Amino acid sequence: MTYADERTVDDLSPLHSLADRRSDTDRRHRRLQAFFYQFFKSRRVGERRDEHDGTHHYVDVHGAGVLLIILLILMLCIADTYLTLALLSHGGEELNPVMKALIEHDVGVFFYSKYVVTAFSLIILLMHKNARVFGGISGHQILFTVLLAYAFLISYEIRLVHAANITLLG
Repeated sequence: MTYADERTVDDLSPLHSLADRRSDTDRRHRRLQAFFYQFFKSRRVGERRDEHDGTHHYVDVHGAGVLLIILLILMLCIADTYLTLALLSHGGEELNPVMKALIEHDVGVFFYSKYVVTAFSLIILLMHKNARVFGGISGHQILFTVLLAYAFLISYEIRLVHAANITLLG
């Protein structure tokens, strides 16, 4: 009998060497470690391959800059609601007919509707932040443009509040 005859099927298998490298611990039971792994070791932060074909790509982890933009937009949405209600209480007029109807129905419904529509729109934009639309504008650029538009709106409303001598706090 030669050496080749003494080998088993397991020895000839290409997976045999992989089985020897396995650790004794089961990763599925380390949930906390898997949770932190998602945030610090995730791979899907950019294109999947080096040879990107120019189409949009989806990622699992978004950068801190995008998170900051989204949080700022949501805070400006709340500020816009507050300033709008302050201006309306001193003789201002809501020009958006949908929002006007919501305010006349209930201020709470107005606030939640405005916030939910903004948050849902931001989720859609976040999902497609790497997509290109309208001749090459990325979703990330749209998010930044929304942030700038909200900043200009808030500055305009603050000027209106100061011109009308409205006290906001107190």
